[in-house]
This record gives sequence, C-alpha cells and structure tokens, in this order.
Amino acid sequence: MAFSEIKYTKAFTFSVFAAGLIATLSIFVVNLSTMNTHKRLLVQQQHIEKILMTLDEVATLLVDVETGQRGYVITQQKNFLEPYHRSLVVIGPKLEELKGLASAEFLENPNYKNLLPLIDQKLKFTTEVIEFVDQKKYVLAQKSIQSARGKDLMDEIRLRIDNLKSIKGKKLHATKDQANVASSRNQGWLMLGSGLSFVLIVLAFLLTDMESNRRGQVEEELREAKDKAIEASRLKSNFLANMSHEIRTPMNGILGMTEVLLSQKIEGDVKTKINVIRDSAISLLSLINGILDLSKIESGKLELEQVYLDIRKIIKEVTDSLDYSAKAKGLTLEANVSAQTPVAFSADTLRLRQIIINLVGNAIKFSSQGKVYINVSSERLENSKTLLMIQVKDEGLGMSPEVQEKIFSPFEQGDSSTTRKYGGTGLGLSITKQLIDLMKGEIKVESAEGQGSTFTVTVPLEAINAIPNKEVAQTEFVSSYAPLNILVAEDNLTNQEVIKVMLTRLKHQFKIVGNGKLAMEAAAAEDYDVILMDCHMPEVDGYQAARNITLAKGLWWNSSPIIAVTANAVKGDKENCLFAGMCDYLSKPLTMAELDEKLSLWSRRIDFSDPQVIDPKALERLKQISESQAENMMKQIVAQWNKEAPTVLQDLESKVQNNLFADSVSLVHHLKSTCNNAGLRRMAQACGRLEEAAHNKNAEELPYLYLQLRAEFKLASLHLNRAGMIETV
Repeated sequence: MAFSEIKYTKAFTFSVFAAGLIATLSIFVVNLSTMNTHKRLLVQQQHIEKILMTLDEVATLLVDVETGQRGYVITQQKNFLEPYHRSLVVIGPKLEELKGLASAEFLENPNYKNLLPLIDQKLKFTTEVIEFVDQKKYVLAQKSIQSARGKDLMDEIRLRIDNLKSIKGKKLHATKDQANVASSRNQGWLMLGSGLSFVLIVLAFLLTDMESNRRGQVEEELREAKDKAIEASRLKSNFLANMSHEIRTPMNGILGMTEVLLSQKIEGDVKTKINVIRDSAISLLSLINGILDLSKIESGKLELEQVYLDIRKIIKEVTDSLDYSAKAKGLTLEANVSAQTPVAFSADTLRLRQIIINLVGNAIKFSSQGKVYINVSSERLENSKTLLMIQVKDEGLGMSPEVQEKIFSPFEQGDSSTTRKYGGTGLGLSITKQLIDLMKGEIKVESAEGQGSTFTVTVPLEAINAIPNKEVAQTEFVSSYAPLNILVAEDNLTNQEVIKVMLTRLKHQFKIVGNGKLAMEAAAAEDYDVILMDCHMPEVDGYQAARNITLAKGLWWNSSPIIAVTANAVKGDKENCLFAGMCDYLSKPLTMAELDEKLSLWSRRIDFSDPQVIDPKALERLKQISESQAENMMKQIVAQWNKEAPTVLQDLESKVQNNLFADSVSLVHHLKSTCNNAGLRRMAQACGRLEEAAHNKNAEELPYLYLQLRAEFKLASLHLNRAGMIETV
C-alpha cells in the first residue's frame, strides 16, 4: 500500500475537524473571557504557593546550617560541614528569589524587614562556632552551642516566617475560592463544546476505520524491516566476534614470539627485522581494536574503570613504545610533565594511555622532520578535582580549517591521498574524541598547513598525592616476586608455546592441558594458585570447565581464581566468562606485562596488597580521628565486613534473580558503605554500579553486575588476606 493513500485520508479527516472547529468557534469565544479570568487566578495562586515554598526552603536551609555546625562541633570531621556549605551557597540566591517574587506590600511588612537581619545574625553565629572548632577552641564552641543565642535566633526566624506564611496563606485561600467560581463557569461552556466534539469524534472514528486495514499493512512492512535490521545487527556482532577470534589467535603467536625474541640478546639486522614484524602486527591489531572500540562506544557499552595511575609512568611508557617509530622517521620525541602536576590521578589507565598513544602516534605519522612534544600540566578546579592537561605538538604537515572540522568523525582523514600515503582507517581521532567525551573532558586542535598541529586534551580527574610503592625485590616483573603454581587450559599449540615461554620467564610453575575436560581433572587433583582458561576448546569448552571447577568447591569464593584467556573481544565475552564462574579476563594476543599484571593482581603468595583494591587513604582517614586507634578501628571494620559480605552477597543473588529492585538497592547500598569504610575501592565501585542499575530497574544488566561484584569480593578477600587483615580467603 502506498503511503500517499494514508496521507490523503489524513488530509480528509483533518478537513472534517476544521469544519467542526469553525462551528464551535463561537462557543469558545464566549468562554474565552471566563477562561482568562480562571487562568489569571491560577497564576496568582501559583505565585503565592511559590512564595510559601521559598519561605519553607529558607527555613530548611537554616536547619541544615545548624545541623552541619553541630555535627562538626561534635565530631570535628569536615564531611559533617557539607550541609552547612551547601546551604551557604543556596540561601543567598533563595532570599533574592523571595525578594523578586514578593510584592511591595510584602517587602514593607515588619516580619520580612526583621527576617533578613536575623538570618544574617544566625549565619554569623554559626560561622563563629565553626571557626572556634577550626582553631581547636572546642570549649568555646561547646559553650556557644549550649548558650541560648543560637536557639533564640532560630525561634525568632521561625516566628517571622510563620507570620509571613499566615498572611500569604489567607490570600491563597481567597484566590482559590475565586478560581473555583471561574472553573464552574468554564465547565458549563465546556459541556456544550464537548457535545459537539463527540460528534466530531464519531465522524473521525468512521474515517479512521476506513483506512485501518491499509495502515495495518504498512505496520506489518515496518515490523518486517525492523526484524531484518535486528538480524543484520546480530550477524554483524557474530561477524565481529568471529573475525576477532580468528585474527587474534594467530596474532597471539606472532606478537608473543616476537616479544620473546626481542627479550633475548639479538642485535643488528635480525633485531631490526623482528621489530618490523612486531610493529606490523601491532598496527594490524590496532585496526581491529579500533573497529571494536568504535562499536562498543556507539552502543553505549564501553565502561570506564577508576584506578590510581601514575601519569609520569604512563607518559614514559608511551614515549618508550613510540620512540623507535619516531627515530625511524628521523624525529625527536620529547616529553615534559610539570613539577606541580600531582603524582597520581584516579582514571581509566588503559583508555588514558590509548588517548595519548593515538595523539602521539598521529603526530609521528604526519611528520617527516623536527620534533614531537608531549607537555603535561594541571590546574586545580573548584569542585575538588584537578584538570589534567595533555598537549601533543608536532612540526608536521598541519591541516586546513576544512580538514580540522571533520578529523574527529569516524573513517575521516584529510583527503583520499592521506590514506594512500599514510595508511590507517581514520578511526584514531574519532575514538579519542569519544573517549574524552566519556571522561567529561575536551579536545581542541590548533593547526595551519605546513606549520604542524597542536592537540590539547583537558580532563577533570581526582588527584591524589602518591601511589604507595610496592616493596618488591629487584625484578622486572611483580608476579615473579612470589612464583605461582598455574594451570593453563589451551588447545592451540602455538599459543601453548607462547604461554609456556612467558610463564617460564616469569619464573612460575605450570601445567598445560589441551581441553576443558583435562582442566577439570587437573583442578580436581591439585590445588592451583591461578587457572588460565581458554574459552573455546574441544570436548569441553572453557565456560563449562570453569563452571564445573567452581561448583566442585562448594562455595564459589573457595575456588582458585580462573582468568579467561580468549581471542574474543566483543560485547558479551566478559559477561559470559563471569557467568561461567571466572574472575577476570585477558584478551589475546598476550604481552608479558599484561600477563604479569593479572597474575600479580590475583596472586595469593605476594605479601602486600594492591592500592587499587585496598585504598590506603581509608586508614589515613581513620588516623585523622585517632592516630593510636586507627589500626584497631580498621581491623574491626574489616572483621565486620568479612562477617557480613558473604551473607549479603548470597541474599543479593536471589533478589537480583527475582528482579526485586528495591530490596537489591537496600542490600547493596549497605554493602557499599561497608566497603568504603574498609577502603575496598574497586568493590565499592562495583556496588555503586549495581545500585544504580537496580535503582533504574535495569533487569538486563543486573545479573552481570552482580557477578562482577562477586568477583570483586573474591579479589578483595584475597588482598585482605595478603595484607594480613583476615585469615582466610
């Protein structure tokens, strides 16, 4: 059926309505005067209600001021001043709002005139008490609190506000009475209009019914088109998963072996050729990752982690990894981090590194001489965050204004010759821009043709003074400090050789099996520190093997940590791993650094905790309360967490499975508070994500977020055990 037929029917129906409207116009003209009166009275009523509401808000703000003051005097903890500071910011604008709403008669009322000086006196008195506490004059603060001055001021303020509300309340009742009279008149006229409207509705129904069958056909066509689009999306996801797996599997062998070869004493032309192989493989992998990252970002499925990172270390890693590419083109790569820049920030390490690598890599790609500069600085913001500023400057080709307008769009480059000459997909800057947007930051570019380009990234982050040093012996890799007994399940012979060489170099003991069935048998026969599990294997796949190994231990937190090692890298892979009982995820191709990082994170033999898992700032906060009792208080908090958390998680599982959103919010909110007190940073963040999903009644995400929280509990328990704060994992 043609869409033009539906349009014609609609036009005819609208014509009938137009005729009816002309016939009823006289009725509405007569009613117009009454309606305007009623509207004016309603506006007046709303205006009075707004004044009453503003008076109530002023009273509430003053109560918050007093509450914050009393809490601070009693505890001397700054967080109790949050209501006080928030109220100080808001109360001034609220009084101005009240002044703008009020009439001249209201402003001349003695109650209003006396109210402002009383509020000013109350705020000054409160500030005076807080300053006593800041100056550690606790006796003076207590005396001020116990005196009748604050209460008298508050009582007088309430009296003035109540008098003003009484005056306005009487006027509000009178206005409502007048509005009710006008409303009754409106109803009479509307009944007459409704009768005529009913006739029009019947006529419109008959017209609509005539073309309902034709519309049904169109809707069926739209449903078929939607089904085809969904199927196309499913096929695209399957294609991305298959492409990722099939390419990453051989890439793991290429990159793994080149990394092993480069770690040996190879010099001269052979080393140069190995570097070329490695760089080519990395370029191919970056293209794959770029497409997958773009897919995740566009679908809203890319989640940012919040961990402590050393910005100077990241800059060094970037320059070390790209220095060879720069020198190969005769370029000088220079980096500078200003002295006032904090040592560490809380952000997503992987994505921040990806942003810097994309910008520096582009600067190298489009330069043929001169230098590439990386400048890092910071600026303190008013909201307790720090603005991290990263500037990448080159002396390369530069860009015209037209090119600058489109470089952040997917698959866009300067022109068609750019791709032929320099390669690439045009995804780098698009992904960089979207990652920066996710971090609530900005990216700007300044450039001119032939004069190079300067990209400036600014991201607001939480800054911290330092990341506690890990007291590890002089070794290249952290996990080597305490060798592990590891079970590896991997069916690919090349990948077996790669993991064998890597684990040998990391000084770990290990056993390699070729399928999930053998992995289950090995795990039943021996207790391993960590299990590295490939997901796709013959006989029994990694998912089923992980599930059986976890269930065999009775309680899920008693089983050895199982880390998925898979070539898949699309949305759903990590969820499938967690549903199978695995704790973490490694994507092929592996590098020594990534493998060492995961093994050190899940090692139960290292005798220090990771500051990303157990936040050292939690103990520092307790020391501000009592230096001598801080450690005992922390042990009590951790003991309480260790007692409650398993029970809460078991209760939470049934709530999540049955979509009991309110109960889930209540349980996880309590657990989040306990985690924050114990300094369990990652687990508290996982609680926050689950709480938000339960609050939004997101039944699709809840099961995955619960399993993610469960894995974080297992990791937190392991690190508390490593720190000697609990006895069992």
